Amino acid sequence: MSAIRLGLCVPGESMPIESVRSYAALVMELCSNRPYGLERLSQHLFASSMLPYARAKVCQLAVEVDCTHLLLIDSDMTYPRDAAHRLLAHGRPFVAANATTRRHPIRWVAKDKAGDVIDSNSARGLTKASSCGLAFCLLEARVFASMAPPHFNFEYGPDGWIGEDIYFCRRAIDAGFQPMIDNELSPDIGHVGSLVFHGGLVNAATD
Repeated sequence: MSAIRLGLCVPGESMPIESVRSYAALVMELCSNRPYGLERLSQHLFASSMLPYARAKVCQLAVEVDCTHLLLIDSDMTYPRDAAHRLLAHGRPFVAANATTRRHPIRWVAKDKAGDVIDSNSARGLTKASSCGLAFCLLEARVFASMAPPHFNFEYGPDGWIGEDIYFCRRAIDAGFQPMIDNELSPDIGHVGSLVFHGGLVNAATD
C-alpha cells in the first residue's frame, strides 16, 4: 500500500463526551502506531444543521489538502482506538462499519445487494452493500473526486425519502465503487442516543 495521507472528516455541531473519548483515543493511536505508511494525518471539522452540506464540506476540505483517504466519522459515534487501522487494512476504496439506529427499535442500517438488512452480529468478513450509513466510513479520495456535486443529498423516489448516505452510496456504485461492510468492526461501533428518564423506569427489567 502506498503512503497514506488520511483526513479525519467530522461533520456535526457538537460531540458527546463518549464520542470525544473515542475520537481522542483514535487520534492518539494513529499518531503513535502509524499504519500502512501513514504519511500525514489532518483533521477537518465543520458544523452545520444541513448534514448533506456538512458531509460534503469536510470531504472537500480534506481533498483540497491532498488527502488520499477520508475517514468519515459522525460526531455522535463511539469506536475502538484501532478502528481506523482495521478499515485501512482492507485496502478497499469504500469500506464502512455497519452502524445501528439510536432509537428503538434498534436495527442495523446497511443493506446487501438483495436489499436485505445486513446483520453484522452473524455475518463475517466483508459484505457487499447496496447502501449503508456513513457514520464511520473510510473512502479513498478518488471515490469522492469521481462525482460531480451534489455528493450528498436527500431525495424522494418511489419508496419515499432516502437520506444523504444512501444517495452517496448509489452515486458511488454508479461510478464503479462498491461499498463494503466490515462485519468484524461493526459490533464494536456505538451510536450515542438519548432517553427520557422517568419514574416508570425505576426498577424496570432490562435485557
